[in-house]
Amino acid sequence: FLHILAETGIVGIILTFIFIISLFKLINKVSYKPLRIALHYALIGILISSLTEHRFFAPAEILPFSTLLFIGIICNDKTKKYEK
Repeated sequence: FLHILAETGIVGIILTFIFIISLFKLINKVSYKPLRIALHYALIGILISSLTEHRFFAPAEILPFSTLLFIGIICNDKTKKYEK
């Protein structure tokens, strides 16, 4: 996170934290509980690994997470469609 702060300043680090908080809120909306728990653990793991390196923006770390997140969003939309 110091790398983000050095490159983008206070505004960039605040926007990054707002993005992380919005990710947690989006994960909480996933209806399938095992996937929601896996996404929480994955995001926390990414955040912990970001304390030592700039892993939060590395494709190797974010691509599997974003794929799982998109699956959760798609599953959420389908369950809402079928509930109606």
